[in-house]
Amino acid sequence: EAQALPPLIWEQALSACQQLHEQRIKRITALQNTFPTLHFMVLIALGSSLLTAFLMETNQDVLVFLNAIQLRLLWSILVGTG
Repeated sequence: EAQALPPLIWEQALSACQQLHEQRIKRITALQNTFPTLHFMVLIALGSSLLTAFLMETNQDVLVFLNAIQLRLLWSILVGTG
């Protein structure tokens, strides 16, 4: 003799399964969304301008004697303000 589940437990189990299914759909949708190409083009442009600014700042006769720590500090300042 198999006993039937009480209606309250059955409803709670169905509700939990429905919530789990909805969360799964949200997660899959979020993973399938991709950034537009323009986003990556902007990131490339910003990175290129940052690198160009660093190379222009360090390509001066006055800065010939900068040591590694000073160059790292200059790079940090440029990245921090960019």
